[in-house]
Amino acid sequence: MTDANHDSEIEQQLEKLAADAGELIEPALYRTSFKLYGELRQKAKRERKLLHYVLGTFHQMDQAQYLFEFETMRERAVELIALLESEEQCRKIQPDMPISLFESLVYQFSSCAYENLAEATGQMEGYNSEGLQACIADGLQICRQTGKLACVGCFREYSCDVYMSADDAEIAQHQCNLVLDEAAPVSSRGDRRWLARGKIAWMTFLEGRTQTAIEMYREALKLAQAEEVSLKLESQLRTLYPLESLLILTGQTLQMAAEPVMAKHPPQGECLLFDLNRSLNTALTAAMEANWEVAAELLVAWDRELQARRGLHLWFEVRLRLIAIKLLAGQHKQADRLAEQLQQRAREANDWLTLRRLTALQDMDFPTSPLAAYGRELGANTVQVENSLPGENSVEGKTSKSASEQEIVTPHRERLLEIGGMFQKISEQTAQQDLAGIRQALRSIDTNTVTHYVDACALINMMGVAMADGSDAAELWTWANQLAINFQENPGVLSMLGEFGNRLRFGANEEFGQTITADRLEPLFRKALRLPDAGPGTNMRAGDHFMSEQNLGEAERCYSRSFRLHRSNGDVAVKLATLYRDTDRPRDALHVLDVCLREGADTPQVAWEAAVTAFALQRYEIMLTYLDRYQQELERDEPWIDYYRAIGMLETGRGAEALQAIEREHQLVEQEALHIDIIRGCALAQLAEPAVAAQAFRAALATKLADVDYLSAAGIASLLHRAAGACRLAAGDEQLAWQFEQRMLQICMASEELFERERETNAVQEEVSFFQCLVRQWLDESWVNFPGRLAGEAEDADFYFCTWGVLAESEEAAHGMVLQWQGRCFEGEAEVVDTMPGEGSYRDIPGVVWQGQRMFAPDEDWQDEDDEDEDEEVDEDEFEA
Repeated sequence: MTDANHDSEIEQQLEKLAADAGELIEPALYRTSFKLYGELRQKAKRERKLLHYVLGTFHQMDQAQYLFEFETMRERAVELIALLESEEQCRKIQPDMPISLFESLVYQFSSCAYENLAEATGQMEGYNSEGLQACIADGLQICRQTGKLACVGCFREYSCDVYMSADDAEIAQHQCNLVLDEAAPVSSRGDRRWLARGKIAWMTFLEGRTQTAIEMYREALKLAQAEEVSLKLESQLRTLYPLESLLILTGQTLQMAAEPVMAKHPPQGECLLFDLNRSLNTALTAAMEANWEVAAELLVAWDRELQARRGLHLWFEVRLRLIAIKLLAGQHKQADRLAEQLQQRAREANDWLTLRRLTALQDMDFPTSPLAAYGRELGANTVQVENSLPGENSVEGKTSKSASEQEIVTPHRERLLEIGGMFQKISEQTAQQDLAGIRQALRSIDTNTVTHYVDACALINMMGVAMADGSDAAELWTWANQLAINFQENPGVLSMLGEFGNRLRFGANEEFGQTITADRLEPLFRKALRLPDAGPGTNMRAGDHFMSEQNLGEAERCYSRSFRLHRSNGDVAVKLATLYRDTDRPRDALHVLDVCLREGADTPQVAWEAAVTAFALQRYEIMLTYLDRYQQELERDEPWIDYYRAIGMLETGRGAEALQAIEREHQLVEQEALHIDIIRGCALAQLAEPAVAAQAFRAALATKLADVDYLSAAGIASLLHRAAGACRLAAGDEQLAWQFEQRMLQICMASEELFERERETNAVQEEVSFFQCLVRQWLDESWVNFPGRLAGEAEDADFYFCTWGVLAESEEAAHGMVLQWQGRCFEGEAEVVDTMPGEGSYRDIPGVVWQGQRMFAPDEDWQDEDDEDEDEEVDEDEFEA
């Protein structure tokens, strides 16, 4: 047999094996399918076939969750991520792998691998455990990198699980509502609205609204039957089981047996998830009949099974129900022993929802729920009052009254208030001297006499503020550690000590600061977070530490917990929202800020951040509401408020009000400015006054952009784009519109609409490929006064680089198009210094499709033109930027 024939036969065998395994997915025969995919994986590796090896690995990873093989699930996910991040690793499996195959696999499976890693981590260690947020953040980043934005919804599901475990039902429901949004794109996993609705139903039940939850599950069941649901059998069964639980609990007519889908239910052993749910409902039925022994026997078996399989998340649910059965049976000592182990492991996993449900079970004044609901049974329209978490009513925790309102009397309270008053008297001229006096006053308090943690926290905090030049940093660090030594089990003092260490670490005394490393401080924060009474302050300080270390996942977990415990704390809300915005989750940022405002935010900054976030999301009506609240809380006029308000009025068709707002802004800043001229022109154009609008637009065009240091480059580009649109659509002035577009080209931030319009003038499609071209634009003496030079760009620059995206039939044609457009950006010599061709070709209209922002580099970083080699290579990192 020839090599070609042998290879063809192997391909056929692999294809058949993959097809046989795939046919078992829809009927949920996961055990058998998992086995076949294992055979596919082994054979593909033996025959050096990458595609089928990846397919086998992926499907085993995905199906392992239904078989409670969580270790295998995580191992397959980690292996898949390693393969998809390294062409070299893939070639170890298939040396002759085409690069197109590698790129296709990266696009198809990368986000799914991170998604399953997050799922495995959540199941094994808890959904609010350390590192889980990082898995989700990495996965979201991969979704953006590969362009699979629809897959962001998959990570929304895990974010919901995270916030449920963090006992933050409001934020969890927000994540579900984003999945339920009909405008959201559907991922390759199909329509997942059924799952989001089911999660909301479960949270509703736990709050004590069982009948409402039942109706929600019935809605979820209808969604599970929708056309775009990819696995209808699995989806319906996963909805029916919890629905049946609530019907059993309330003594209503059962529904599951009558559902047609039950005829297709997989046999026992094929899907352990269904086997577990069947046992849970059987145990619940026994409990409702007071048959405690039968119920306990079923739950004990799964309790042991899940512990052996390291299925911590599911084990929490089983153990809670087992404790409930023991309490209902009057076996309180057994219940206490079971609860002690659960409490310890839930704390280690930061599973605050489990702890809340356990607290409700242990409350003798609270009716024991067989399903461990934490809310008392309420009517559908009754507002649920939340139970307090352990430690939540402490001074360090979220309180109905703040620590200051409680006016705790401590041994050193009066002296500390006196020292606090000294801060108010500091002037700029005598600050250093006065701060030294404050430090001396603080150190005059004998640390051995500090017996209350509130005094200890206040002392450390004040010393951090009074640190000054850091000349006595070493002494202060010793002093702070001596002070904290008697509070090793107090989260507030430990986190305050960690924050003090970071102040020294990043303070004026760099030499001593280098001796305090992150590795030295992190254990303080970790220990503080593990203590029972870790409250909003501790969590926020820990979040600050992790942010300084760029550990965004842990920072998010800490900020989220702090916000959960203190909804009206504007500082933590802004920090959490900023983190969300920085990780491309502006809708989450806006929700957090909105919740904080509704809860009575303690700082006007929250309303401002909400306004600018709504502006970025183009939600102009609500932005106007936030601006009104900000100005009301600020109790004064301030620049930029009416600028944003004017844009909001423009976008909602209220040109007259927009004009009034921008004129108020003009009076406040007391000078002409680019943004004022452009918004004034847009408002006048909307009011059908083209001649007056043109005057404002011409004034904007006459503005020297190098002097505009009050707007970002992106802000300038946005205004120019808005002006061009107003000129063309409202004022009907094509010439003025062209001038604004020319200015956008000159600053290297032209809109894609410009290129699309230009391409459409030549509506002939051709066989084209995509090219990225890096152009070097040489500059001359005219650059100093060039209209497109921005503030902060050097007057004496010799050249800049700009990247262009272009569709062309050849590289030569791409270069010609790019240089033609570059000539409209600056009149001077330009050259294409590097080209990155895309993969494959297709039919489309040729032309430039986008312009990248320009970059500058020092002369010494680049060869002189006369010394350049023909094959000069451009730094790849610079090019990608």
